[in-house]
Amino acid sequence: MVTGGATGHYVVPPGIHKIKHVIIIEQENRSFDSYFGTFPGAEGIPMKDGVPTVCVPKPAGGCERPYHDTADVNGGGPHNAGAALEDVNGGKMDGFIRTASSGRKGCGRLTVNPACAPNAAPDVMGYHTAAEVPNYWTYARDFVLDDHMFEPVRSGRFAYFTGRGPCNGCTAIAPGV
Repeated sequence: MVTGGATGHYVVPPGIHKIKHVIIIEQENRSFDSYFGTFPGAEGIPMKDGVPTVCVPKPAGGCERPYHDTADVNGGGPHNAGAALEDVNGGKMDGFIRTASSGRKGCGRLTVNPACAPNAAPDVMGYHTAAEVPNYWTYARDFVLDDHMFEPVRSGRFAYFTGRGPCNGCTAIAPGV
C-alpha cells in the first residue's frame, strides 16, 4: 500500500502491472553510437585510452575511425531503402561512408529527398557526448537505455507497435526485419 491519491492510499499492482506508460524517444536518421557511443556502461564505440579501436572502410582506401563531432547539425547520408541496404552491407555494417560519399549532392540543406547526402564531406562517423546532447544522456541515466536497438529504416514507429514492417513484399533491410 502506498500513500497518495484521492483516498489517501492505493495498492500498487505487482510486477509488470506497475508500469503505466512506456515512452520511446528516438532521433530519426541517427545511430545509437551517434548519441550514446561513449555513454558509460553502454556497448557502444570500442575505445582504448579514449581512442576508438574500430574503423569503417573509405571508398578511396583506408578507413575512418569515429570522431567527436560537436556540430549541432549533421547532414548524414542518403536514407532511402537502397542506401540502407548498402549501409548494412549484408550485416557487416560498414557501408556508411561509401553510401554518404556516393549520395546525390546539390539537393539543398533541408532536402527531403532520401537519395541526397547534404554534406560534401561525409559526417556519418561523428559521435556526440553529454556536452552536445545533455538531455538525451540525462534520460539515459534516469530511465532505460537500449544499447542493442537497431532502428528500422522504414516506418520504425510502425514496427514498435506491430512487430513487423509496414508492407508486404518489401525488401528486407536486415535478416529478420
